[in-house]
Amino acid sequence: MGSYKSAEYYNEYYSKSDLYKFHYSVCPYYELWKKVMGMISIDENILEVGCGSGQLSKMLLDNGFEKYIGFDFSSEAIKIANSQRCIIGDCTKKEMYDRPFDTILCLETLEHLKDDIEVIRMWPKGKKVILTVPDFDYESHTIYFQNMSEIVQRYQIKFNCFGIYSIEHFGHWFIINGVTV
Repeated sequence: MGSYKSAEYYNEYYSKSDLYKFHYSVCPYYELWKKVMGMISIDENILEVGCGSGQLSKMLLDNGFEKYIGFDFSSEAIKIANSQRCIIGDCTKKEMYDRPFDTILCLETLEHLKDDIEVIRMWPKGKKVILTVPDFDYESHTIYFQNMSEIVQRYQIKFNCFGIYSIEHFGHWFIINGVTV
């Protein structure tokens, strides 16, 4: 299992990688993002937790999703995003959720946190959530899931963080659609 990495780690990671500077359509997450985009509607007010370099943000905006704001704790990622819709912010700070939104997107983020449960519990109740978590280990993953049962056990049964409407295994990710409780 990997370990938690600081903002400085990700600043260095983003500064050395060209992958996140390319158009979103050539990103390895593109097919996953298309799938997620099909789960939300244009009129939803979206908050993205862990927006990284803003590639998904650009994809959503290009497809008419105007009610969007995302944040990430990596200043280098936000610099690459170069968008007023992507701001520097720490998902472990309650004030990041003190803004109007209907839907939380949290894609490829929870597995990088010291305490994913603590972060989820800060999310306001009754909000739609679409999350992705990986099925593989990596140096910066603090958690990963081998099957859907592990996800239900952790997020719904053990910690009762959100109600799960559906889980789909897509590539190397699980896409979770639910609501905060």
